[in-house]
Amino acid sequence: MKFWYNGSGSADMAHDKHQIMAQKVLADMPERFTDGVNYCWVEFKGGTHAYNCWLPHLYNCLRVFYK
Repeated sequence: MKFWYNGSGSADMAHDKHQIMAQKVLADMPERFTDGVNYCWVEFKGGTHAYNCWLPHLYNCLRVFYK
């Protein structure tokens, strides 16, 4: 994996577990992922598990993957 993009809405039903998992992976594999280099966490304040939150995350991650 060359880049790990994480997108979530702060009100998403999966937000807390997703954030805990991402933090654990970062702590367990610091040699593999560096925030701002090949890892990012993007959070939309008030965003939920819905299309209007998912679509901007898709756009943002595609911009990272296809510079």
